[in-house]
Amino acid sequence: CTDGVVLVTIAGDVNGDRVVNCFDLFVMGKAYGCKPNSLNWNPNVDINCDGTVNVLDLAIISTTYEKIWP
Repeated sequence: CTDGVVLVTIAGDVNGDRVVNCFDLFVMGKAYGCKPNSLNWNPNVDINCDGTVNVLDLAIISTTYEKIWP
């Protein structure tokens, strides 16, 4: 990162509001099934960094759902 901000938060907080909730699921729904060359690709939603937004990323959100970053 040469310019900009890096936000450290909970795994699953894909929209950066420091809480894992339905808004993160909405963002995931828009990118579900996408890969880096897809139109709706969002690297924040590829939580496990395997190059695909899929059920594995959804599982991570489910384990941290409703958690808030301190």
